[in-house]
Amino acid sequence: MSQRFRRLLALTAMCLAVPIPRIAAANASGTGQAPLLWSGRIVDRHGEPSAAHVTAFLRPPASAIPTAESNGPAPASVPLASSIAGPDGRFDLRAALPGDVPLAYHPDGWFHVMVLAESAEGSWALANDSMRYIAPSTPLALGAWVSTSAGEDRVRAALSDREPPNAASLARLITEDLTGGAERPDVLQLGEPRITAAGTGPASGRWKGPGDPYIGCNALAVEGREESFRTISDIDVGPAWSYVLSYTDTKTTSWDIGVEQSGGQWKAGGTTSFSNSRDRGFDSEYGPYPGRFRESYQVQLVHAKVLWRCASRRSPGPFYIRTVEPESWTGGTFNQGEPIVPCNPRNRKPVAGNTTGWRREGKTSKYSASAAGFGFSGQAEVGYSREVKLGWRNHLGHPRDVCGESGNPFEGRTRVAAMDEHRA
Repeated sequence: MSQRFRRLLALTAMCLAVPIPRIAAANASGTGQAPLLWSGRIVDRHGEPSAAHVTAFLRPPASAIPTAESNGPAPASVPLASSIAGPDGRFDLRAALPGDVPLAYHPDGWFHVMVLAESAEGSWALANDSMRYIAPSTPLALGAWVSTSAGEDRVRAALSDREPPNAASLARLITEDLTGGAERPDVLQLGEPRITAAGTGPASGRWKGPGDPYIGCNALAVEGREESFRTISDIDVGPAWSYVLSYTDTKTTSWDIGVEQSGGQWKAGGTTSFSNSRDRGFDSEYGPYPGRFRESYQVQLVHAKVLWRCASRRSPGPFYIRTVEPESWTGGTFNQGEPIVPCNPRNRKPVAGNTTGWRREGKTSKYSASAAGFGFSGQAEVGYSREVKLGWRNHLGHPRDVCGESGNPFEGRTRVAAMDEHRA
C-alpha cells in the first residue's frame, strides 16, 4: 500500500469519525440568527427570477480528495444551511461554523463553501467560494464569515481598535465583503435540467446525503490533474513607464472554478483560493521602454477535475456534476500575448513625474481569460495586499495618466493602461 493511499485512508477515517452536524441552528446570542454566509438571487435560463431550493455545505478542497485510481473514499461534505428562494428568487443562508471541522477541510485557513440551487423541474446552478471565518468575540458575538482576506483584515483591524466599533459598523463591513461580488456570484443562473453522467455511478436509486435532513453534493474522486497557465496581469504601458508587480504570497488570489453544465460545456461557478509559503513568489518590473509595451504575465497552476454526486429533496437522485479548479502553484511563470487595454476617458487618473502609483491595498482586478484545464477556460482575480502589489512608475518629470478599462485604475475591478501622451 502506497504512502499516499495510507494518508488518504487516514484522512477519510478522521473525517468519518467527526460527527456530521445538522443544518446550523439559530445562534444563541439573542438575535435568533447565525452569521450570514451567502445571500443572493436565483434566476432561470432567461434571466427571470426563479423559485429554488438552495443548500450550502463545506466541501473538501481538491487536495483532500483521492484520485479515482486509488479507490479511496472521499471525505464527506459538511452541511451548513438550507433555504427556499421564493418567486422573487432571493435567498439568505446563515450558518455557524460546525465544531471540530478537520484541518484538511480548511488548509491555510480557507473554508471551501459550495452552494447548490435546484428548481422544481430539475434545472440547477452551482457556486463556490473560499471563505475565512472570524470566531465570536466582543462585540462580534455571532462570529462572522468573510469572502476575502482583505475583508478579514478589515474586520480584525476594526476589532483591535482601542475603541471597538459598534455592531452596526461591523455588520456593514461584513455585508460589504460578502455582497461585493468580487469573488462569488450573488446571482445564480439555473442551467439545463440535470443529466446523469454516463459511466460514473448508478443512474437511479436513492442516495442519502451526509446527515439527515441534509441534501447536497459529495465528492467522489479527482478524475485527473493537469498543469496549465492562467493570466494574472495584462501589461499595457506607454513609453517611459514601468509596470511593477510584486507577488510574494497568493493568499489573496482567487481563481475561477469551472462547472460542467452539460455535455462538456463549461462555465465559471465561483472561485477558490489557496496559499503558498511566503518564500515563494516573484518581483518583476517591465520597462521603461522607448515604445508601447504589451504582454500577459501568467502563472502555472495544477488543476484538478473533480466528480461530485448530488441529490435534492425533490429528487434524491443521484445526479453528477464535474468541476475544474486550481489547487496549487507549480512556481512556474510565463509570458504570452499582447493584450490591448481600452481606455475609458472617464477613468483617467494622474501619476506625478518620477513617481509610482500603487493599486490600493485590498482591491482586486480580474484579468483576461487564459487556458486552464480539461476544457474550461478561466480567469484570475488578483487581490492586492502588503504581499501582492501592483504599480505604474512614471519615469518622466511631469504627470501622466493611467486609465481604467471599466473603472478607477487604482480601485476599480479593471484592467489598466498607462498612457503614451503627456498630461497637459
